[in-house]
Amino acid sequence: MGRFDKADTGIFWDVDDCPIPEGLNALIVSQNMRLALSKLSYSGKVFIHAYGDSNKILDDLITSDTLEDEISTLDLGEASSISATNPTVVVKETPDNFDYRGTTSIYAQDDQSTPLLMLNHSSGDKDAMLGRFLVDFMMWAVDNPAPANIILVLGDNMSRRQELFKIALGQVNMLSYNIHFAYPQNATCPSFPSVHIKWLWESLSLGGNPVEEEKNEEEDEEED
Repeated sequence: MGRFDKADTGIFWDVDDCPIPEGLNALIVSQNMRLALSKLSYSGKVFIHAYGDSNKILDDLITSDTLEDEISTLDLGEASSISATNPTVVVKETPDNFDYRGTTSIYAQDDQSTPLLMLNHSSGDKDAMLGRFLVDFMMWAVDNPAPANIILVLGDNMSRRQELFKIALGQVNMLSYNIHFAYPQNATCPSFPSVHIKWLWESLSLGGNPVEEEKNEEEDEEED
């Protein structure tokens, strides 16, 4: 995996099936995911694309009148650890975006080169969201040639799209991408042979370890 350590990572996150843990918000979860990757010695840029009700996600972060302007700021407070020097972030609305970059991007105010989080609004139509999700991660792969890491954060409710995901992941795998898959503990992980690393959402969202690494740690503790 050495050649992927410094590669960029695209995370595609279904917020409905892999919800934000109680007491947290989407930005804190996004930073926890970056923390989890840093534990694997990944040091490249991380692009996080969240799919769900973007209005609700933003409401959890800011007051409803904050988005009156096209570009707004909010202060998350020191406890968020978004930035050690300046915890204020910038929200940019891009309503005409119809690709993986989303219609809303959130940046650290002191570094607006890479978004902390990109929101792709879903109207609640699960099948339509999965269709967009599928196209978006494939387009991200086209725009970010291997070596690169792709992490899909999904539940097992893929309906008729599951076979399409399997085919798409197989194609991406043949192009030498490093593919991760995260799923909630109460779901069954789909059988995707192209996936190299698996996560439980409950672990990834809190900055934890992949499934196999968690098993290894438990075995080490038993031996001690």
